[in-house]
Amino acid sequence: MERFRDKFGAGILGKGNPYEGGLEQGIAYDLYEINHPIVQQNIGNPKILFGYQYTALDLLKHFSTLHNSNLLEIGCGTGIGTLEMLLQNPTSKVLCVEDSEGMINIAKYKFHQIAESSILNQTTDKKLLRYWQEFRSKSKPFKDKVEFIKSKFEDTSLKPNSIDYAIAFSSFYHTDLYKSFKKLKTYLKDGKCILWDGSSHFYDDKEFPSNIYGFRYHKILDYILKEVSKKVKVIGDYKDLSRPKYSLDEIKQISLKEGFITEKIAVYLSPVDLQVFIKNFVPYIIRKLVSPEIEDREFNFILKESLGNVISNPKALEDNTHKYGIKAVFRSTKINFK
Repeated sequence: MERFRDKFGAGILGKGNPYEGGLEQGIAYDLYEINHPIVQQNIGNPKILFGYQYTALDLLKHFSTLHNSNLLEIGCGTGIGTLEMLLQNPTSKVLCVEDSEGMINIAKYKFHQIAESSILNQTTDKKLLRYWQEFRSKSKPFKDKVEFIKSKFEDTSLKPNSIDYAIAFSSFYHTDLYKSFKKLKTYLKDGKCILWDGSSHFYDDKEFPSNIYGFRYHKILDYILKEVSKKVKVIGDYKDLSRPKYSLDEIKQISLKEGFITEKIAVYLSPVDLQVFIKNFVPYIIRKLVSPEIEDREFNFILKESLGNVISNPKALEDNTHKYGIKAVFRSTKINFK
């Protein structure tokens, strides 16, 4: 599981697919999903959802129901958003592109496209097995409506002007935007669009800037690094790791170059539990800021000791501003030149 957390952090603050790799990475993705439930605050009727499912449903609020359409999903992962999209658009077909072999094989299993024996002998986790069983019961009617392609989206070769609508659940910003919009220009029909989202380390919102509200700027990191520096030299600034890559104007310029009009249509602020932040993000951030020559065992000891000292300091926990995951939703529409 330590290896999984390292990969998870790499995807959040680094580049590329955070779950690229074998079957163990696809399993790790679904384990994270089922062990991080979120309460959906419907008025008078709260509902418990899984983490990535919750994110997918947030994006689908802005997705129009389409009938008998050809849909493209960029970065389908293990098929979590795919299922939600088909439940909303049961007469349509979905072409799913995913670069991680492990992720796409789990997705194929969940959509009845790969033998059970090749997956079930990889885990004994009862909670995970139950989750898969429930997922497969919902996905069975759609098993022939999904096609999976193992590839980086930038390297795909699809039929021109064949896609009615594209969507990317927390994945488009892991691609090269210049190359991805160029590909989309070929695949999407004129006047059609892609719906996608970007997190606070990718996009800096003017109204809710990351350095004021983003959880990756939580001041507990100052206290942790101060403790770590007593044992080992700190060689960087966590704020540099967390600084967003693009503004809205920059995203608009990139997409317009390839013939797309991009608009920001929503922003969501989701509180991030401090315990989750410390467990899943802090180890990666601190590891990036100390010498790579330090052995993992020594680093883990230093970090554990530092965290113990920091958590017992009330001042380290006083930051109540930098506590949000900030997610923006974008719609990029292909210009009709006719």
